[in-house]
Amino acid sequence: MASKKKGCLIAAAIFCGCILVVVCVAVGSLVAYGRKVRNEVTDTTPLEVPVAQPTETEKRKLGREYKKMADSFKAGASEEFSFSADDLNGMIASVPDCEAAKGRVHFKIEDDRIKATMSIPLVELPFLSGRYINGEFDLKVTFENNRLDIYPHEIKVRGKPIPATLMNALREKNFGEELNRNPELQKALKQVEYVGIENNRLVIRSRAGK
Repeated sequence: MASKKKGCLIAAAIFCGCILVVVCVAVGSLVAYGRKVRNEVTDTTPLEVPVAQPTETEKRKLGREYKKMADSFKAGASEEFSFSADDLNGMIASVPDCEAAKGRVHFKIEDDRIKATMSIPLVELPFLSGRYINGEFDLKVTFENNRLDIYPHEIKVRGKPIPATLMNALREKNFGEELNRNPELQKALKQVEYVGIENNRLVIRSRAGK
């Protein structure tokens, strides 16, 4: 059971969990610039984020693909998996491991970057309790030497880019750093050989050996 849980942890973290942590880190960085910025980048009400509506046939197919990937990590097999933005959104809508992101995150993949529209309640940040981050995050995701690096290319809030001086500062910040300090996730990521965006698809390759 532990191995199965680990396989699911890897898959869920890549698809959904890491995005939620990334948002909290990003918002923490934003509000560090002061109350004025806090009020500019967070809202008291959530944004209505699109939720994919896969057919029953598509749900079964996506479920099989997700399980195949989780089983690959569990078995310590080397396999490559490739997903479009529609696949990711369909998994969020239909795979139980990804339900935390349902109605909160919607993906596009363009110019070999992940673009996520998100509405996240900021429950992990006590000083922002009751507020939401509603925005569009344009992210560059890479994985090397068991490290997941997530750098922002552009962030829009309320349809407008955040101030250039703030954006330039955030471009130097690795939003994946918090994830890389998580011991359990680090153990899981050792089973990942590669994560990247190729031809506007998320590519994940599991590492051989347990």
